[in-house]
Amino acid sequence: MDEAVSTRLPSEINLHVKRTPKFKTVYSVLTMHSDLSWEAATKNALLPTVLRRGTRRYPLTVDLMRHLDRLYGAALTASVGKRGERHLIILGMEVANAKYLPDEDDLVEVGLRSLWELAFDPATVDGAFRRDYVDQEKVNLERRIRSIIDDKHAYAFKRCTEEMFSEEPMRVHKLGRVEDVHPVTPGTLADWY
Repeated sequence: MDEAVSTRLPSEINLHVKRTPKFKTVYSVLTMHSDLSWEAATKNALLPTVLRRGTRRYPLTVDLMRHLDRLYGAALTASVGKRGERHLIILGMEVANAKYLPDEDDLVEVGLRSLWELAFDPATVDGAFRRDYVDQEKVNLERRIRSIIDDKHAYAFKRCTEEMFSEEPMRVHKLGRVEDVHPVTPGTLADWY
């Protein structure tokens, strides 16, 4: 039987839980949203990819991946999206349901703690994000933005949206613009975060 519960936590956090016996995994997602604008789009697109690289407890990506492997291959997702004039930063964690594992701790609790650390206790150096992570993810983001033209459907949708909503925030692409990638530094991204 499916069960849904919603509650409001401190700091304007809405918690929605939907239980269903249909799956053998538990998927938790944290979605942060803001107004859609050119000033914010590139930083918002860069942020989840930098966050998924590590936490204070697991500052190296390889250490974080080993931690996820110990959780029976838990899967981590980090992406950005948009809904209307809202920009979404999405972090997700999928773990095996403990009832299918022999004598295991509650992996849901461990997975939620790991997801919380990714979002609110990221790997930093002197108050800024790690330079190597930011530089690598800037290259990746720039490539993603430039590659839109290679996907004719995505490019046509992007151009149509830009033309139809030329005077509205809806025209902003979820990944931002190439020219806004280079100015982002570990410090400015941490300030934005």
